[in-house]
Order: sequence, then structure tokens, then C-alpha cells
Amino acid sequence: ELLPSSSLIITTGMSADNICPGDTIASCALQHYKSLPKHGKPQGQEWTVYAALVVTTCKAKNGGGEPYVLCSATGSKCTTTGPHGSCLRDLHAEVLVKRGFQRLMWKEIRSGNLKVLRVQANEAEEKTSDMLMYSLNPDLQLHLYISDSPCGDATIYKLGNGDMNFTGAKLIVAADGDEGDISLSCHDHATTVIREATQHLGRLRIKSGRSNLPSHLRSTSLSCSDKLLKWAVLGLQGTSLRQHIIDPIRLTSVVVSRDPHAESMQLQQEAVKRAILDRRDQVMTELQGNEGFSETHSHFLADLKNHTIVVSVVDQVFQSAKSQLVVPFQNSAATTNEITNENGKRTMTAATNNDNSKSKKKTSPCGFCLNWQFDDERAEILVGARGTKHGKKAKTDADYIKQASRLCRRNLHHLASLDNQDSETKNDANTLMVRTGVMDTKKVIFETKPLQGWIKRNIM
Repeated sequence: ELLPSSSLIITTGMSADNICPGDTIASCALQHYKSLPKHGKPQGQEWTVYAALVVTTCKAKNGGGEPYVLCSATGSKCTTTGPHGSCLRDLHAEVLVKRGFQRLMWKEIRSGNLKVLRVQANEAEEKTSDMLMYSLNPDLQLHLYISDSPCGDATIYKLGNGDMNFTGAKLIVAADGDEGDISLSCHDHATTVIREATQHLGRLRIKSGRSNLPSHLRSTSLSCSDKLLKWAVLGLQGTSLRQHIIDPIRLTSVVVSRDPHAESMQLQQEAVKRAILDRRDQVMTELQGNEGFSETHSHFLADLKNHTIVVSVVDQVFQSAKSQLVVPFQNSAATTNEITNENGKRTMTAATNNDNSKSKKKTSPCGFCLNWQFDDERAEILVGARGTKHGKKAKTDADYIKQASRLCRRNLHHLASLDNQDSETKNDANTLMVRTGVMDTKKVIFETKPLQGWIKRNIM
């Protein structure tokens, strides 16, 4: 029997009664997916991960108002070796949604058409848009729906057959691992990762990938569990937007669809809570114990402490999720759809209407991913293996620029610099002070457990 959807809260602040229920968020996100174009979606036995950032108003009871999707994306792996800036190095759905949110925020600031942001109180009317400071509209709450538990630490939970789910995300270590662990090389030669013999909980990991991948193809992007932890502490806005946005913009809730392979929804939910909320609590405790930081960043710490985040696992499922295309464990034992081959590697085959059917179709990840934002009804389709838009394969730097996603670093930086070329505030003392302060804050935070060891390329 399925457990009802539930929520776990670890922070003080807003009552959970004023937060939109997880099943309502999931229903809104899943209904929105149906409106997206067919091209770029999984076909047949292909699977993907879907994520959406849902907005609710908090004026009325239980969130009030009809929720709506602000941005959404489906995800894919990416092993591109294309140029930095023009290629997306991390195409997981949660990351594309976050980048889509940043794109929307820049467009609001540049256009002055504010829907999610508001001008900070007491700002002088004569200031230009480049000089104004903004914050999230206090009447709004942001909720992240994810069709599967985010990769990394949140995926480690007990399955219905009694085994622990094994995350493919590789553990980041300071030196070689324990006996039985397999050390793997990364192209930056500064990062040591291992495939563990026994899984460790609450640790930083890079994105999953085959252990036999050449070092130059191995991702050094942090797992989505780790990135959600980072966003829970520092917010969704990123470094560049902090010159315009005063306080971190944090999620109100994270909603995940149930995994039919999990022993229970409760165990799956506790894993997501451990990966995000418990580790955020640990970061906060460490920072409060840092006297120098707590004295100079008292407002930041108070805001972090008083912000409520709810984690919930809900019954609603995404039909193109990998977990929906394979037969779950039944009666605490693996079905014949889980196969161990002669090399000891496990493979899964697709479920059919007849579980005893000898004809089993293999599942495969969708090679495309798409992203959508509220201000643009056009969904952008990306090729996972390239990290660029669907179309002609890029060969030269000029090709990569032409095929670059609207969410890549190059295009987001271009959007951030619009109308700023002749601005006297571009490099003024105030702007430099804000950016320096943000980087100093991040430096301390990324030296704090459990974020300590964060790969520096991913700090920006």
C-alpha cells in the first residue's frame, strides 16, 4: 500500500500550512509537460528526467492562487568536448531549469517588466535599471518539481528487494579511497574521484558516468543533489545576478515523484531530506561557529535560518521516467526483468502488459533535451552529446557560437551585459564591492563541510 504524500520540514519560519501541497505542484508541472511540443521528447522506450519551477502566491491559505510553471526542462547526459562557454557541460533537467530561471531574471531586469522580481524598497526613483537593486516578490513562492530523485546522495535509499540503490555519481575524495574502491582520473588532474565498494552518505559527488570513460570525457560537474544543496544555501540567482539581487532567492519546496522500486516513499523522502536539508543544516551550523563569518554575515545567516524548505515525495509520476518503464520489485524480490549478465553487470528491460512475456524491449535514455521559459512559448531542443542546439553539427568555433543554447554561459553573460557597455556603473566601486563580497562569501562557504572539496570550476 502506498504511503500518502508527505512533507518534512527542518527549518523555522513560515508554517507548512501556507505552502502549496506537493501533489498540487506535481500536478501543475506534469500538466504543463503535456503542452510542450512532441519533438525533443522521449519516444517509445526512451526515458528522461523532467523538472519544472512552479510559482505560487502566498497571500491566501495553502499558497493561494493557481500555480503556474515559470520554466521547465527535460534532461540528458553530456560528454561534449566543445569549447567552454558555448557548450552546456551539464544538461540535467534541474540545472537547465535553474539556468532558465536566471535567463528570466536578466530579462526582467533589462526590460523593467517585473513579474517575479520587485524593486527593493527605498530605491531612488531617478536611478537607472542598471543601478536598481531587486528582490523576489514577497507574494511569490518557488517550488522545484523533479520526476526522479536528484542524482547523487539523494538516490541512495533501500529498494524493495532489500538492496541499497546504487548511485552512479562518483565520490570526490582528497586522496585514494578505501580498499576495494576504484580510483578514476579526471581531465583537470586536480580532482580525484572513486567508484566506491561501499557507498558513503552525505558526500560530494560528480555526475554519473561509466567507470571506463577516458579522463577527457569524464564530467566534473557536481551531482544534482550537491547543486540543490548549494542553491539551498546560496540561492538560485548565481554570482552575476547578485550585483542586482540583494538576498538569495531560495526554493520554498522540492517535490519528487515516487520511485516504485523504493522500499517505501518514506525512505525515498528521507534520502532527499538528508541530501539537501540535513546537509544545509550542517553548513549553517558550521558557519555559525565561524566567529568571523557570523559577525560579518549576520543578515545572511539569519535569512538562511528563517527560510523554510519543504521536501515531499508524491504519488504522481512522470510516465517517461526510467522507473516507469521497468517492472518494480515485487514481494521484496527482483522480477525477471532485472537481469545479471555473465560479467556481473545488471541490466533492466522494459515492462510490458504481460509480465510473463518473453518479448522484452530494452530502454534507453533520450538523446535530446528541451527547455522552456515563461516569457518564450518556443521550447529549445538540445542534443545531449553535443551540449548545443539541435541542428547542424558544430565543427568550428563559429559553428559552436551559432549553435549555442540560449542557456549557455556565453549567451547568459551577453544578456547580462546588455545596455551595460556605456554604463558608468559597470565597473564602479559599488559593483566591484558587491562582486567581491559575493566571492568572499562563497569562498568561506565552499571551505565549509559538507561543501568542502567543491570543484572550483563549478563555483561560478
